Amino acid sequence: MQAIAIVFILIGLALIAAGCFIFSKNRNHRNTTIDVQAEIVDKKERKDADGNIVSEFFLSFEVNGKTYSGVKAVRTADFYNIPIGNKIDYTCDKADPNKPAQTKLINPAYVRLGVLLGGAFAIVGIYMLTLAVV
Repeated sequence: MQAIAIVFILIGLALIAAGCFIFSKNRNHRNTTIDVQAEIVDKKERKDADGNIVSEFFLSFEVNGKTYSGVKAVRTADFYNIPIGNKIDYTCDKADPNKPAQTKLINPAYVRLGVLLGGAFAIVGIYMLTLAVV
């Protein structure tokens, strides 16, 4: 019974630690990126080394009154069926808007859920350990 309780406590602490780490990464992401409305201004297709067609999308958007045009988009699968001229939500680097955001924000609801589950595991483990010791 004590071994199971300790496993529960360790799982709980691991989930809480992971949630805190992801929360920190999310906060860093929000501090170093900016969300913009970008227009798809061009689409180029090329063949890769395997002969597959790869689409590259180029965007135009404004940040702090300055227009950035011809910025190559990443995660192009998100835009694949969107025609040229349409607007999309795009996240770029705050310091250099010509660069795309390097990381992707993890849904805060998942982070909260992980921390709550971690807390529940830890509490159940502590309760089980208390019962085993008494």
